[in-house]
Order: sequence, then C-alpha cells, then structure tokens
Amino acid sequence: MRIISIILILTLSIISCKNNSEEIPVTSFEAEMEMIKLDSIYSEFQKIEIALYNKSSVYPDKVLEKVDNLLIEHKTDLNITFDLRYLKAEIFYNIGEYNKSIEELELLDNSRDVVIAIICNYVQLNKLKEAKLLIDNNLKPFLAFDEFIFANYLEVINKKDEALAKYRKIYSDISNKRFFFYTLTNERISELEKKSPNLLKKIYFPTGNPSFKENIN
Repeated sequence: MRIISIILILTLSIISCKNNSEEIPVTSFEAEMEMIKLDSIYSEFQKIEIALYNKSSVYPDKVLEKVDNLLIEHKTDLNITFDLRYLKAEIFYNIGEYNKSIEELELLDNSRDVVIAIICNYVQLNKLKEAKLLIDNNLKPFLAFDEFIFANYLEVINKKDEALAKYRKIYSDISNKRFFFYTLTNERISELEKKSPNLLKKIYFPTGNPSFKENIN
C-alpha cells in the first residue's frame, strides 16, 4: 500500500510540474534578439526621419524622392513604411497637393492622427460635408484634443461663437494645461475675442515628426 502511495505521489508531482511548465510562456531567445534588432533599426531610422522633416519645408521635392526610395528599401517594415507615407502626406498637404495627401493617408490605418489629417485635406478641398462626417464619426467630445480640432473646423467655416465656446471649455479645464494645444487654445480665444478676428484658414495638422512630442492623451 505504501508503494502505491509513493507511486501516486510521484505521478501527481510529474503532472503538476508539467502543468506549471505549460503555464509559463517561454520566450525564444532568437525572437527576443530579433525584436531588439528591429527596435534598433527603427531608432536609427527616426534620426533619418527627423532630418527629412527638417529639410521638407525647403526641399519638398527632393525629400519626396528620398522617401520613395526609402519606401522601396524598407517595404517589409510596417512601422517605417507607415512613418514614410505619413511624411509624404504631410509634405503634400503643406505644398497644397491635397488629393495626393489623401491618397497616401488612405493607405494607412484609421488612427486618430490619420483621420484628422484627412479632415484637414477635405477642408482645404472645400469638401466640408465629408470633413464633418469624419468629425461626427471619429472625434470624441470627451477628448480635449478632438474638441480642439472641432473648434478649428468651426472657425474655418466661420462659426466663430461656437468655436470660441469650445476653446473656452477646453481652456477652463486646467488638467489640459500639460498638453501642447492648451497654449494654442488660449491664442485662439484671444484672437476670437477681438472685434475683427482673423479666423483660421486651416485645421491643425498633427505632425509625424518624431522630434515633436505631442501629448494629447
């Protein structure tokens, strides 16, 4: 009987060890090294990306050509290709090629920055219905940055009082003070309170420049 008990205890111990080993995920060393390598590649790429952004305002055509070459070189890296296409979209927007900007953005996911960038282009193309539809379906009234963008839109379409009300609401919440757009909000309030204010002609386009830290959460 004692022998049977010992065998039973050993069997249960083996089963228990097996179950415990299955519960602990084993990370492959090779996979971990590959992740480190990819992170390193992306970090190095961002240095190039910042340089491209810095040159794009002066040499947009040359930067666009360089971006196209980099897209071929890094076609299998989704993070890098995303950044490059967003950079192209931003350059096209800045030089007034709004349809081309939209074409690049439509190749990307529907992240908030991408949607806002498309809204910016629609406004410049005077496609206000399309812009408003994206605003209604994607921007969240409980997010201060989304409200800032909506206020921008209201300014552009000459709804000054509605825009001013939104800006004041954003600025009255001091928890927004840590965000980059808080200062911009105050600037818009000061402008719109003038007797003859200069209304915005464009909506704020979220830059993809890694050197600019946008704290909008």
